Amino acid sequence: RFMVKDSGIGIPPELQSGLFQPFTQADSSTTRKYGGTGLGLAISKRLAEGMGGKIGVESSEGRGATFWVTLPVSVGTEDQSSTWPDARLRMVMLAGDTPENRKLWGMYFENWKIPYAAADNFSDLQKRIGELGAEGIAPDAVLLFDPIEDISVLRAGQILCEAGYHAICCLSGPDAELKASLETKGISVLQKPLKQSSLLDMLMNQKTVSGISARESSGQQEALPRILLAEDNGVNQRVAVHMLGKLGYVVDVVNNGEEAVEALRRENYGMVFMDCQMPVMDGYQATAAIRHLESEGHTPIIAMTANAMEGDREKCIRAGMDDYISKPLEIARLQEVLFQWGRISRGKKILSRESAEVIDLSHLEGIFGDEREVIADLLELFMDSTLNLRDRIWSEMSEQAQGCAHLLHELKGTAANVGAHSLENLARNMELAAAEQDWEGMKELASELDFEVRLAAEFVKKYTGETNAGF
Repeated sequence: RFMVKDSGIGIPPELQSGLFQPFTQADSSTTRKYGGTGLGLAISKRLAEGMGGKIGVESSEGRGATFWVTLPVSVGTEDQSSTWPDARLRMVMLAGDTPENRKLWGMYFENWKIPYAAADNFSDLQKRIGELGAEGIAPDAVLLFDPIEDISVLRAGQILCEAGYHAICCLSGPDAELKASLETKGISVLQKPLKQSSLLDMLMNQKTVSGISARESSGQQEALPRILLAEDNGVNQRVAVHMLGKLGYVVDVVNNGEEAVEALRRENYGMVFMDCQMPVMDGYQATAAIRHLESEGHTPIIAMTANAMEGDREKCIRAGMDDYISKPLEIARLQEVLFQWGRISRGKKILSRESAEVIDLSHLEGIFGDEREVIADLLELFMDSTLNLRDRIWSEMSEQAQGCAHLLHELKGTAANVGAHSLENLARNMELAAAEQDWEGMKELASELDFEVRLAAEFVKKYTGETNAGF
């Protein structure tokens, strides 16, 4: 039995029976108050029942909700502990979050054979660090879950960094400004939902109290990802290549955005450093083209610009870039960016839109196997949801309404569920623009939304037609 609890407004009994039906909404006021049920719960119900299990909810108005899933599984016989590398960390501490989540992360640390200690809040954390210090034990890392009840996470991380501790902040939602502030202070950042692999990789690659990374101490060094540098200035090229080379990276150089797009068609890169102002095609246009052509996965793109002005970072993020670094480059900041993004690259070879699948069928086949009829049914549900969301997004956008970001967040999630990666990336960029009330930026992206939805509709129509015809 798996349970997910929240402490929100709760769900009245008369609405609970329709929660797991696709797109069930009692009325417009219900949608505004509780949100549309969307496609996620309907997919979850089908998955649970397909595995021989059940799904349900327990809730009362004003008291939050508990969603649960039961699955018939047997106890494994193979010892899984050997599948995790030996992290060789002396101690990790975590503070904030709910008691249930702290307990869950404690189980993960035990599985990784990493000693840990948990604290309810920052005052408790400081007390625990002091107690451990009296025993000669210093934590190799401190995990901070935002929000922490008695202090801002930025201030907490700053205090820890100034004291010489490695602080890792787990943000509960997209906040580009907070993320930038944290990283400027030398605080590592992860985003919820937090993956075990992302946290473990960050812990394994950090410097321990001995000055050697945990991965190096366990003898498991990995080849560093190949980097693409898009920069038209020869001096800047030499400086960047020299710095990256000193850090052990192999760098390929191109002179403009058009060449960057072509290079990514030919090769897989772990990361791209992209100058924003280049001839032929600038960095913003090149990034948009790359995101449009990415068939699967996500290659981190780091903006480089000499214009360190307010709003530049947000402009880069809206264009589809992942982070921002100012020129002239500084080795410390370069290391931070490489540390943050260099291990999460999921770069895959870029295909043309003509040859790339609009929806990644391998994603759905990995869930449903060769059940084409089930996949076709799910895709039709997805398309109904997407068309409904698109119309509501246009309506909210025309009124510059606050609900637009919520709708785009829902679209991003449903697109991710079926493997519609281009639509997912576009919805993510539009969500950021909506959250910042950048309606001009929204208008620029809106035409792409219609294009992506039309491509998805054509794909679904073709797939369902072939399925019904018996192919």
